[in-house]
Amino acid sequence: MNISQMVAEDIGALKEVLSSQKYLAGFLVGFAIVLLFYAVFNDILVINPPFSINPDVSLTSASLVLVISFLTSLLLVVFIHNAKRQISLKSSNKAGLSGSLLAAFGTACPVCQPIWLVWLGLASPALALVKFALAIQLASIVILIVSLHFSLREVSLKTCPIK
Repeated sequence: MNISQMVAEDIGALKEVLSSQKYLAGFLVGFAIVLLFYAVFNDILVINPPFSINPDVSLTSASLVLVISFLTSLLLVVFIHNAKRQISLKSSNKAGLSGSLLAAFGTACPVCQPIWLVWLGLASPALALVKFALAIQLASIVILIVSLHFSLREVSLKTCPIK
């Protein structure tokens, strides 16, 4: 099976999942929540009143955060779909979770540390992550895409329910 066939199969499975209004609504609400979460944790949205956009944000990194939020939301909806249909939940879901968690260590600001690590009092160690932010975000996207593929494959294969 070549890549274009795999992508077509994944899109078909995704259409099947999102054809249900409850999963589509779950995706949209989840996307808004996840995007807000990553916008704060990746220093795009500054929460000191008044709320504002960080002026030092890199457009590339901010775009990657948008992609990460989108993929994470899709993965969550597919995970819920598979769990409700009692489709075999394999390690691809754990990989997706690790990809999502990895993204929290990135930052969209070239001079900022991940803010949640600063809140935990880990500002100095977090400073080392700044130069690896782009690599962290790209690795997160790759992990999320691979995990989403295997989760969607479970949908398209209609794996036997767990008894």
